[in-house]
Amino acid sequence: MRRGEPELAAATNTGAPVPDPVDAVAVPPRRLSARSLIVDPFRRLGAFLLPVTVAFLLSGHFTVDRAAFYGLGAGLLSVVYSAVRWLTFRYTVRYGRLDITSGLLHRRSRSIPLDRIRGVDVAASPLHRLLRVVVVRVDAAAGGSGQVDEGVLDAVSVAEGTRLRRLLLARRPAGGAEATAGGAATTGDVLAKVKASWFLYSPLTGAYLFAPLAVLGTVWGWAGQEPFSERRVIGWAEWLAGDPWLLGLTAGCLLLLGLPVASIAVTTVLNWGFTVRSTPDALNLQRGLLTRRHVTLERRRVRGWELVEALPARPTHSGRLLALVTGLSGRSRAELLPVGPVAAIRLLAGQTVGSVPGPLRRHPRAARRRRLFRAVVPWLLVTGLTGWGGQFGAAAVAAVLAVVGVPLALDRYRSLGHAYADGFLCVRSGSWSRRTVLVQQQAVVGWQVRQTFFQRRQGLATLVVGVGAGSGGYRAVDMDARAAGELARQVTPRWVEPFLAAEERS
Repeated sequence: MRRGEPELAAATNTGAPVPDPVDAVAVPPRRLSARSLIVDPFRRLGAFLLPVTVAFLLSGHFTVDRAAFYGLGAGLLSVVYSAVRWLTFRYTVRYGRLDITSGLLHRRSRSIPLDRIRGVDVAASPLHRLLRVVVVRVDAAAGGSGQVDEGVLDAVSVAEGTRLRRLLLARRPAGGAEATAGGAATTGDVLAKVKASWFLYSPLTGAYLFAPLAVLGTVWGWAGQEPFSERRVIGWAEWLAGDPWLLGLTAGCLLLLGLPVASIAVTTVLNWGFTVRSTPDALNLQRGLLTRRHVTLERRRVRGWELVEALPARPTHSGRLLALVTGLSGRSRAELLPVGPVAAIRLLAGQTVGSVPGPLRRHPRAARRRRLFRAVVPWLLVTGLTGWGGQFGAAAVAAVLAVVGVPLALDRYRSLGHAYADGFLCVRSGSWSRRTVLVQQQAVVGWQVRQTFFQRRQGLATLVVGVGAGSGGYRAVDMDARAAGELARQVTPRWVEPFLAAEERS
């Protein structure tokens, strides 16, 4: 063990305070765990084998001897690359910064100020767990543009990963929750835990519903490279086309059974054991069946939440919940509840940020007319043009779509709403994917009022709320134009009142 390590290890094991990362060299320069020399070659081997396999399939000269030769070569290259990476990789925490240096020919140094760190993600794949190492991923704001800089330590020991997570988040008055040998938080109040039965909602919420299509596309691309595969594919297609009922049954089974089952399977693997724990200063999220992930979200950076309710999921009262976090990269890391009943989601949302401030205000009837017009009139025009041209089948389809558009347009109108009270602003819109967003008043950084020509004619406007979290902006669609200004004045009077007064004078 290198100089300085015994004291640090003792501090971690005894529960003593971690070293102050601002005033001292908290972590002297050190390498990754030596066990990364086992993990990294397996990860690199896949990258080497993929182009070699494709080359074999394209050439058509596949033999066992050649496969063994090139496979051995790829394995040696991955081992050498991993060894060089391990020898040249260093990380240290000192004087308020996390410094990472790597590379031999192309030397790369990265320095992340600790006060810009937005979150620390600790993950472990099955191989990582077998070797008792973890991956530490650090999210940090790279600048005022909202870009995110990321530092990755793959891999360090479980104890080191736990200590680094506590150390990098030690700016708070109290440290984060303690972690188990797997690097996941086990203390703090449990706010929510996903039940296994909730994964059945995932096809309705749209979660990973089309993941099987990506796999099918990959298999199809591979099949296209296999010798004589074109003749086989054509034969299968002709066989199915010869029996329309068989073709329809096959397509129906794939769509109605394959996609939902695959969606449930993928959601279960990624979110098994999803648990939300709360400490006074952080929210700790833990998930994963094969790859365990632990994400820490600082409470002071959680500025709101977003409830997503897909149209098929609304009859079952299910959805998913996202946190609006300043500077966090990736929506998956901001998931507070990937799937679940709306009642459980609203309870968790109220415990973490706040609840919707009373009933939402409806938008003017002109907004309903706009939705009916856009949903019905275009299809009626198509119906008339195709019918006049003698395309009666297309005209019938367009007429059906015009009729179907009426309830969808009315649902889109019913989904519109906004409210503000007790320091929370809430906006809602959408039909196929209805989104309810609640943000803290302190998170509002600006306003934008948008009006198209037709909106101006009907006295409507779209108010965009600039927020320093999440996607950066959320819309209150087709509000009354005067109500938009009043809402902005109510939320941020010091900014908006001088602007509105100047407009009134002009």
